[in-house]
Formats: sequence, structure tokens, C-alpha cells
Amino acid sequence: MCAADLHHDETAPHRTLTGGGPLREENHVLNAGRVRRCIRVVRRISAVALPIVGAGTLVAPLAAADPPTDLSQAVVALRGSAQCGPLRYDPTVEHAAEIVNRSTYEYLRHTAINVPIEDAQPTAILKDLGIDTDRILSLKGAGHNGPDAIKGVMLEGRDAIRDCSYTDFGASFLYEEQTGFTLATVVLVGR
Repeated sequence: MCAADLHHDETAPHRTLTGGGPLREENHVLNAGRVRRCIRVVRRISAVALPIVGAGTLVAPLAAADPPTDLSQAVVALRGSAQCGPLRYDPTVEHAAEIVNRSTYEYLRHTAINVPIEDAQPTAILKDLGIDTDRILSLKGAGHNGPDAIKGVMLEGRDAIRDCSYTDFGASFLYEEQTGFTLATVVLVGR
């Protein structure tokens, strides 16, 4: 049924939970006039709404940068205050961070098979991904917006990120729509 046809129709058949007889196929067939009217309504709405939505994206502020980039930049900036060299981005370590972060994401959505990965040293995950080291640390942050989630990671990892024994890192950033939480995870690895 089209939005234009959402008025109450007394002649339309109604389903009831307490019987009411078998539903007949002819009661569920839309006539051609209704279909054409629905198509016209959708075309009119699209002709008006799409340019407005498109204009909104053209004037969107550039300050709303990609959150994983913001998280990675925050990690690199914090490490810059240490005497050792910068942390290297590693896509395999980022994959591990994504696995850890996704476990919390799925738990919040009530779709998880297991509880979230709470181990501060997800050694088994990295071994499965081909990185064999004992120097591993997982940092997590969450908030109702991106900056708060990043701040949580920075507060938890302010000393560890500056630790020169860590050489590589990976980051993951997810937004969970149902709870409104932004989840950030950084995994540090020393080789």
C-alpha cells in the first residue's frame, strides 16, 4: 500500500487473530490505478527530497572527519610526546582491533554468540592472525559521540601508548545505533 492510500478503508478486509475465515487472494491484489498513483507519489517525493538531501551533503563541514582517522591521529599524537619513534600502523593489528570491537558491538545489539572480548591482551586473536608476540594491549573507549569514545581510549592508554616497547597499532571505531554508543578500540603490539 502506498503512503497516499493510508486512509481508513471500511471495505478493506481485516485480519483478526480469532478466526475470521480464510484469507482470499483477491483481497490482497492491488489494482493498477493504485500502483500508478503510488509511483507518481514516489517520483514527486524523490524529485523534491533528493536535491535537498544532496545539498545538505555539499555544505557538510569538513571538520567531521573519518572517526577511525581521528582515533589513529590521536594515538600517533600521544605517542609523539614520547622519546621513542612513532607507532606504525599495521592492517593485521587493525583487524584484531576490529574483532575485539565488533564483539562488544554485537553484544550491545543482542546478536552476540559469546560475551565481548574483555581480555586486555588478546594474544590468541593475534596468533590466529599470524602475529606471535606476548607484548599486546587492547585499549577500549565508549561514549555517546566520537570524541568521548576517543577520550576514553586516550585516558586508558595514556601511559601504554607512550611505552616504547610497543611498535605497531591498529584501531577500530564503530557506532551502535540501538544504544547510541560509539565504540573505539586500539590494539598495541610490541615486536
